[in-house]
Amino acid sequence: MLELKDINFCYDGQTDGLKDINLKIKAGELIVITGSSGCGKTTLTKIINGLIPKYYQGHLTGQILIQGQPITQMAVGELGKWIANVFQNPKSQFFSNIVEDEIALIGENFGLERQELRARVRKACQLLNIEHLMSAEVHRLSSGEKQKVAIASTLVHDSPIILLDEPSANLDLKSAYELGEILKQLKHMGKTIIISEHRLFFLKDILDRLVIMKNGEISNVISAAELVDFDYQEYALRPLHYNQLQAEAEYLTGQAEIQLCKNLTIQHPQQVLLSNLNLSMLEGEIIAVLGKNGIGKSTFARQLCGLSKIKSGEVCTGVTPKQRLAQSYYVMQDTDSQLFFETIEQELLAGQHAIEQLHLAKKLLQQLDLWHMRTKLPQMRSGGEKQRVCIAVACMQNVPYLILDEPTSGLDYARMLSVAEVLKQKTQSASIFIISHDYEFILKTCHRAILLQDSGSAFITVKNNEQRILDFLKA
Repeated sequence: MLELKDINFCYDGQTDGLKDINLKIKAGELIVITGSSGCGKTTLTKIINGLIPKYYQGHLTGQILIQGQPITQMAVGELGKWIANVFQNPKSQFFSNIVEDEIALIGENFGLERQELRARVRKACQLLNIEHLMSAEVHRLSSGEKQKVAIASTLVHDSPIILLDEPSANLDLKSAYELGEILKQLKHMGKTIIISEHRLFFLKDILDRLVIMKNGEISNVISAAELVDFDYQEYALRPLHYNQLQAEAEYLTGQAEIQLCKNLTIQHPQQVLLSNLNLSMLEGEIIAVLGKNGIGKSTFARQLCGLSKIKSGEVCTGVTPKQRLAQSYYVMQDTDSQLFFETIEQELLAGQHAIEQLHLAKKLLQQLDLWHMRTKLPQMRSGGEKQRVCIAVACMQNVPYLILDEPTSGLDYARMLSVAEVLKQKTQSASIFIISHDYEFILKTCHRAILLQDSGSAFITVKNNEQRILDFLKA
């Protein structure tokens, strides 16, 4: 179905890139491309779908063939009929305001008959269990819900190849498992599926081959049968199984207790999500904020740090939004909206030149494997690299509270460990909230977890509650 022959590529102004990529993918195969952040996974997907070099400029040699035909001989519209795409940031591919209209757009572009298009849109929504969102406004959806809408739009036109770039990055655990079931159905339908992904647990039983990349090259190809004896840590990859993982952070004792909120109501403009929330935390504690997509985790974070108004209740870090902003720093899921400067180094320093700030910036850049790219434009780095830049910027701030929304989306195993270590060191001067679906990262870093659900909330230690947390994330 698809063949990559002697692919070499580097972006304009850069010297490193993809080297000697050769890969044949059969019709109906499910191929997972994985590797450390910045290894070239996303670049390879952009070459396959034709965005390189038509949209992202650089020097490309080699051939990409679909059923023996070079894609360079295909018009953009023709290539779109062969390959359906789901990008890492779903917002970048949305054009419509209403979910149903967005999903239908590809069918309208290809001139599907109206009644047939409506049927396909509804079937796609049924497959992803988002029928209840069809009349919703796209910009009001959670990140996980937006990802599902993007995937649904790929199912409307009967493209033989589906290309997904980090599809689980913003999905909760339950949704990731549901995505695995959807991919299994698509595979049974004969679709050829190519996935660039760090998280492997929901793909281990359905993939045909695991393509491991390192420094722009394919370093190894592992068949499904070989996964039985596969050592993921040897390649610095995420684990295939979650059941044996153990929490590492001991519950803190002897620390001062801080009242965080009293009778707080978490709500969107037209919907109360949770009411009468009362929470306290310990100085230097890392707390996981867990719950299904749309339960109000990000809204809670924005209220804590003063970015959203409080309709009812009290946040004890400051009465006014300005007071809460002065006490906290918030890293949002959308890293692109938080990068402003011309170099990564400038992002961390933001005009500060005190000796202690320079030393701290250097230490963070080295710990997060960003030192060698400190003079590069941050907006042009990979998703995982931009994520680490934003975390480094947060750790530069002299505030008592950090709030990180999905800080490990797009991070490989080794970089996840380095982020965990940096945050542990930051607890010497700050308490940290982590909104996350990343079970492995939660066990690595967090002392306690807030389980948010419609019926209320529970506040538990992470250690000795591993299975309860895993079951909650799956529910």
